[in-house]
Formats: sequence, C-alpha cells, structure tokens
Amino acid sequence: MTQRRRFFAATPVQTVPGQTVAVEVQMRRNALAPVSAPVSVPTTATWLLPQAFAFIPLEEVDWALEPSQEGLPFYDFWLYHYEKNFGLSARWKGTPGTTNASGNPLPIPGADFVCHEVTASTYENRLRGSGAVFFGVLQGATLADVHWKLMWNTPWAGPDLTEHGLDSVEYELDFDPEDARYAVSLHGSRASTWGNMVMVILHPTGSGGMRVDMTLTATAYSAGVEVAKLSFVAQKDAF
Repeated sequence: MTQRRRFFAATPVQTVPGQTVAVEVQMRRNALAPVSAPVSVPTTATWLLPQAFAFIPLEEVDWALEPSQEGLPFYDFWLYHYEKNFGLSARWKGTPGTTNASGNPLPIPGADFVCHEVTASTYENRLRGSGAVFFGVLQGATLADVHWKLMWNTPWAGPDLTEHGLDSVEYELDFDPEDARYAVSLHGSRASTWGNMVMVILHPTGSGGMRVDMTLTATAYSAGVEVAKLSFVAQKDAF
C-alpha cells in the first residue's frame, strides 16, 4: 500500500472558498545507513599435533630458528627423546603463542602460528612411536565450498618397484590403491580429504634399499580460489 502524507500550511493561504491553491513541498531524503566495510579474516592451514607429542613433555622439544629463502624466520622442530627416535620433524611459521619455562616457543598451532610442513619416517620401528596418522586443517571464518587438491611427487606405481631401481613394497596394503578417494605415494602411504580436513596415513617400510622422499602437496581452495598449502614428506629411510 502506498503511504499517503497530508501537509498543513502554518498560516491560512486560501481566502476565497472553493478555490484551489498550489503548494510546493520540498522533501528531505533520509540519510542512508552506513555500510560496514568487510572484515578481513585470515585463512590459514596447519598440520595438527601428531600422536607422538602426547608421549613427550613439550618442555623437552628442541627448536631451531633459521631464515627461509624469502628472508622470513621459520621455526624448525625436531622431536627428540633420549629413549626414542621418532624420525619426525616439522616446520612452523608465524608468531608462537605459547612458550615453555625457558621462554622457548612450543609447537602448538594457533591463529598466528601454523605448521606448514611435516617430515616423518615410514620405517616400521619408528611408526610405532610417532604414530602413522596425521591431520591437517584449513581454518577461517569465510570459507565456502572448501576442497583440496592432493599430489605426490612420487605417486603409486604398483607393488613391484624393481623396474624403478627401488625395493618393492614390503607390506601388503589394507586398501585399494586405485580407489579415487586416495592419493597414494610410491611406497603406499595415502592421503584423503573430507571438508576442510586432510588426512595422511603412512604405510610402513623396511630399512633396506635406498632412501626415498615422497612429498605430498595439499592445496586448499575456498570459493574456487587457492587459499593455503601444506606439505608432507613421507621419508623411506635407508640404513
């Protein structure tokens, strides 16, 4: 329904009954409500703490600070314990939010401190200590249609690797490496995604043959745009 308004003159202007009077009215437009500028919310991705951290007091971790190729500081973390050799390391960037009693930063992810690269040994004895499952997560307040692109630099080529000059896969896989849900590495480690999560399950290897570094690149997209990238190195050791 159209809203109607009636206007009354402050003083009488009609002196002859029955005559019309032209009235000019100037309307003032109401001011528009200010539009708030969109708030920029950072989107970050990080590897979560691996299972091994649950068995070692964080005060015992060993850190090193080294410059990256871009000239920015990265924190390199080696998980070390005098009774156990986990074969696990991680690279972090940003500003640590938690420190130990000595003031050394601890490997705890946060909004400004993320783990963007993990290297883990696939040697069977080390997997018993460090755990074989790792999770990465994409976080942000404005995510939409999140998906990941997974790619190994050395993808699955079948169980017989002798033609590649490498030892064959020593342990039988408990999944179908041709399953499209998985991205599978040369020695059977696999990665999969669900929503904003990425999961890596390491496949055990022996200690023979040559060392092979199988690197997974996990690229995260939101609303069709690349927003973050994680790296995971599954390292087949040679002793």
